[in-house]
Amino acid sequence: MDALTLRDMRTVERHLQKFVNGRFRDIWNAPSTLKVDAGLIDFNFQSLFANKNNVVANAQMLLVFRFIEQEVINAREQNKNGKNLRTMIVCDEAHLFIDAKFPIALDFFFSMSKRIRKYGGSFIPATQNIADWNANEELRGKTSAIIKNSQYTFIFKLSAPDMKDVLDVYKAGESFNDDEQRMIISAVTGQAFFIGSTELRASVKIISGEYAQTLFSEQKPKEVFNENKN
Repeated sequence: MDALTLRDMRTVERHLQKFVNGRFRDIWNAPSTLKVDAGLIDFNFQSLFANKNNVVANAQMLLVFRFIEQEVINAREQNKNGKNLRTMIVCDEAHLFIDAKFPIALDFFFSMSKRIRKYGGSFIPATQNIADWNANEELRGKTSAIIKNSQYTFIFKLSAPDMKDVLDVYKAGESFNDDEQRMIISAVTGQAFFIGSTELRASVKIISGEYAQTLFSEQKPKEVFNENKN
């Protein structure tokens, strides 16, 4: 083995040690809790974002997104053989994933928004900070396409500055008239502006059912669970 090859191998070994027993071991070399056959899989990115290491976070996201893409493909193949699987991808706090310097998540969102319906699935991004989707023209090109590719959109109460960001994102297509903007800005808890198509646009009131309320309550009424057991 020549000296150059030996040097390269030692460099690789030093880098790998960081992931085996170094500072990244808790992320890359720890037991996995992932159950691929589960009906609901939750990926918690909070610790990755808290780490403030964009390189590691995006490397992990790349692996997770590739796994999700493969699950969508697998579901389609199983459906061809008689199953009736529907894959739903839900991303909460989607603005945290938007980064012009590291577009891995944005590219995944953009791809899913265009393709997932062909695979019999759904993609639901939710965000409280539309300004991050409107940070610059490069981002806006894809974030605007993600929103416009949506079959249904719910816009809850926004401040006036946030409303302006929404108008910027929508400016290349259907926008909002003055009455619609007032509906959104003056909305109360539970109210949203619903967009189902160019013609189907209206203010709606969302009322959660009794069982749905118990899912977010510390004290769950026994009669609700008894009712659902029967």
